[in-house]
Amino acid sequence: MGFRQRLECITAPGWAFAMALLFAIGAVLALYASAQGDAMRRLALRAAPPQAVHVESYHPKLDLAPADEVAMVAQLDLSSAVPIAYRGLLEPRNALLLPLLAVRPRPERKVARGYVLIPEEAAAAFAQMPGRYMDVLEDRPGGPLVRFGGRVVRDWTLRRTIGAEMRAAGVEILPGSPIIRPFIEGRAAAFLRPDRSSLAVPLFWAAALAALAGLALQAIERRKRAPRSQDAEPLRAMRSRRPLSAKAQKRFAPLAAQNELIHPLQKPQRYGPQSSVEKIASRIKPAPVAKVETSTPRPVRKSG
Repeated sequence: MGFRQRLECITAPGWAFAMALLFAIGAVLALYASAQGDAMRRLALRAAPPQAVHVESYHPKLDLAPADEVAMVAQLDLSSAVPIAYRGLLEPRNALLLPLLAVRPRPERKVARGYVLIPEEAAAAFAQMPGRYMDVLEDRPGGPLVRFGGRVVRDWTLRRTIGAEMRAAGVEILPGSPIIRPFIEGRAAAFLRPDRSSLAVPLFWAAALAALAGLALQAIERRKRAPRSQDAEPLRAMRSRRPLSAKAQKRFAPLAAQNELIHPLQKPQRYGPQSSVEKIASRIKPAPVAKVETSTPRPVRKSG
C-alpha cells in the first residue's frame, strides 16, 4: 500500500487527533523556548550592562549581550520619525519609528544605521522629551546625540515594513541595520516583564479543540454504524439457535425463518403422524375400564 493510499484510509477523527498531537508538540516546544528566554533575561539582569558602542561600528557577534541586549550611541533623526503599524506575533501593534544616524553623519546624505522602536503608549512623551528616556550627550539641529540601552528586535515582517516607510521618507537604508526597542521603563522592568509573545497558550487551546473535534467525529461515526449492527443482531441470534425437534434438525436451513427458531418457547407444531404405528394408535380408542364393586364381609357368629 502506497503512502497516498494510507493517507486516504485515515478517517476524519484520525486527522483531528493527529492535528491535536501536532499542536500539543508545538505548545511544548513553545513553552520550552519561553522558559529558555526567561532564564536568559534573568541571567542578563544579574550581569552588568554592556559597553556602549557607536552605531556605525556595531557588530552583532561582538556587541550583542545575552538576551539580545545592546547599548548604543547614535544621533536621533526626529525629522524622519514615522508612526508604523506592524503585525506582531499574536496581535497587531503600533509604534513610533526613529532612524539612528551615525555619530559623525555626512551632511550630503542621510543614511539610517539603525532604528529605534518606541511603543505607542510612550510615543508622544518620547517625541517631546527624549532626554527623559535616554542620556542626551549633545544637542544637534537634526536631533540629539544620545546614549541608551535596549534589546534588539528580530522580526522580518517588521523589517520589511520599516524598509518601505524609510524609502517613502527619503532615508537611505542599510541591510542588517539593528532595530532596537529601548528600555523605556528601565532595564530591570524590561527584563522582569513576562513574555507575552509566546505561542504556548494558543497552541494548547488549539490542541484541546482538535481533540474535542476528534471525539465528536468519532461519536458521530459510531452512531452511523449503530443501526447496521442492530439489524444484524436478529440474524445472528437466528443462526445461533439450535432446532428443537429431530425433524427440524434434519431439514434445517441456516437462513430459513422457522417457527421453532423464532419462537423457541412454543411447542413445535406437527403436520401429521411420523410413522404407521402412530397412525394406528391414533385410530384405536382405549377400552373402558370395568368398575369392580367391593362388598363388606359379614361378621361370623361364634356358637356357644
